[in-house]
Amino acid sequence: MGKINFDGLNEISNLFGELESRVHDLESGITVSMDDVITESFLNRCSSFLSFDEFLTAGGFSAITDAEFEAIPDADFDLHVKSTTTYPSWEEMLSAAHEEYITKHLTP
Repeated sequence: MGKINFDGLNEISNLFGELESRVHDLESGITVSMDDVITESFLNRCSSFLSFDEFLTAGGFSAITDAEFEAIPDADFDLHVKSTTTYPSWEEMLSAAHEEYITKHLTP
């Protein structure tokens, strides 16, 4: 009989431990800035903008605080997203960005 290599099992166990830790961090209710979610690389793939601020400014929006951002009319923002990105709505764009953010932070 051949020898059993436990090194590979230990490596897998360590990866699962690290993954579990990262999931816990994401579930712990950390606050993430929009710039961390809507990154330059994300925007480069779906638009011609280099930053979320540039994206807002191009749409005629100004939002320094969360309250100002929440006050932007949904219909106006969706129209800006649809006309300047590859996404049909802000909800779909934000969902894709969140998915990318989570995947990036779960990958060891």
